[in-house]
Amino acid sequence: MTLSSRPRSSSRTPYIVFHGKVHPAALGAADLSAFLSWLAEHQQVSASTRNQALSAVLFLYNVQELLGHRDVRTTTTYLYVLERGALGVKSPLDRL
Repeated sequence: MTLSSRPRSSSRTPYIVFHGKVHPAALGAADLSAFLSWLAEHQQVSASTRNQALSAVLFLYNVQELLGHRDVRTTTTYLYVLERGALGVKSPLDRL
């Protein structure tokens, strides 16, 4: 199964799969550039979509810096909760 035919569970999935499932926190500017080039050359993704991908990654790291998180995984957890809303996230205490 190729990258493009896999079901996409999130917008980060192709980026992570492209880099051999290495966590985005371990990747740098050269890795992002390689991914964006791959999108253009092999997936025929438009320039506006590549710009959206770049903006999403930059947004993630800007939020990480603003919140003072050491690990980008903490930031992604915060963003996940914000995306789902307070009622969409279940606490273990809800089961009591």
